Amino acid sequence: MNDPIIDAKDIAKDLKISRAHAHKLITGDVLGCEPIPHLALGRRKVVRLSSYEAWKSRIEKGGIIAPAKELAAASA
Repeated sequence: MNDPIIDAKDIAKDLKISRAHAHKLITGDVLGCEPIPHLALGRRKVVRLSSYEAWKSRIEKGGIIAPAKELAAASA
């Protein structure tokens, strides 16, 4: 199965946001929004297109989940 790989630049273009904000979405640094599933290749993070499309579908349907690191910080 061919599942293209995209990066923050592609996500930023698709969502019409900055590349920095796309990085924050990938790493889970956006409060109240689940991180985009990704593959870490050293410092570079890439995303399978199918995972990205599934993430968008969950977000659109209201599947917004705060990442664990934000929940821990909020309760501290």
